[in-house]
Amino acid sequence: MLSEQLSLNDFLRSVLPLLEQHGFSAGTELSILRGGANNRVFRVADSNREAVLKHYFRNPGDPRDRFRTEKTFYDLLWNCGVRSIPPPLGWEEELRVGLFGFVQGRKLTPVEVTRERIQEAARFVVELNRRREQPSAKTVENASEACFSIKEHLAIVERRVARLQVVEVQSSLDAAAGEFVKEKLQPGFWQRLAPGHRRLRLLPEGNR
Repeated sequence: MLSEQLSLNDFLRSVLPLLEQHGFSAGTELSILRGGANNRVFRVADSNREAVLKHYFRNPGDPRDRFRTEKTFYDLLWNCGVRSIPPPLGWEEELRVGLFGFVQGRKLTPVEVTRERIQEAARFVVELNRRREQPSAKTVENASEACFSIKEHLAIVERRVARLQVVEVQSSLDAAAGEFVKEKLQPGFWQRLAPGHRRLRLLPEGNR
C-alpha cells in the first residue's frame, strides 16, 4: 500500500510508470494543487502537456473505497457521453491514483455566483441523473455524504454546525467565529432552514 506520508519525489517515482504509459516524459514534474480536503491532488506537467493526478485517501477506520467509487462514477459518465467533466485518462488501483485532463479554472468569487452559474450547475445535475437507469449506474457506490431524504440533508447540516461549536479557540478571529456560530448560525438553521423539524441532537463525530 502506498504510504500517505511519501515525499513528493518518492511519490513521483512511484507514479512515473503510469504517467509514462500515458505519454509523459521521465522529466515530468508534480506540484501540489491546494484546496482539497481528503485526497491529494497534483498538477502533472512536462514540456509537452499537463494533467491532474489525484491520490485517493484511505482511512483504516473507514471501509469506504473512495478510489473505486470515483472510478466507477467517472467511467459511467464518460462511457455515456458526458463531456462536462475532466476526461479520465488512466487509473492505477494499487497506488490508488487517477489521472485526468487538466482544466484551467479558478474558484468563483461570491459576486460571480449568478443565476446563470447556478443554472449551469443545475443542468449538470440533471445531466448526471439522466444516466441513473443505466445498468452500470447500479454499481456506483453511494458518496460519503449521500442523502436520500430531507431529514438526511438536515442531519448533515446539523453535524457540521455541531463541529463548529467545538473548534479550539486560538485567536480573536476564532472567538468571533464561535460567537457567530452560537448566536446566529445555529439559531438561524433551526428557525429558517428546518422549521418544524425534530431536533436530532447529534454530537460532533469525534464525541459520539
